[in-house]
Amino acid sequence: MHFERRGWFERAADGNWWVVDNGSTNGVSVNDVPLRRAVESVPSRYADILRQGDRVQVGRVVLVFHAAEAAVE
Repeated sequence: MHFERRGWFERAADGNWWVVDNGSTNGVSVNDVPLRRAVESVPSRYADILRQGDRVQVGRVVLVFHAAEAAVE
């Protein structure tokens, strides 16, 4: 799922889901904490692993993450 071409949700090969902020204007927060984990290959990109029940805020929209299958940690 993409939002405003500046962010998206992505499933990694290990089964974990990530939310990625690629320099959006309003930023992306997970559980009221702005994304701050920089992606090494792209310094302006931030990402974080999502867990069941995480609240993802994109601008004024809040989404609650629920995966059909939980990833192994």
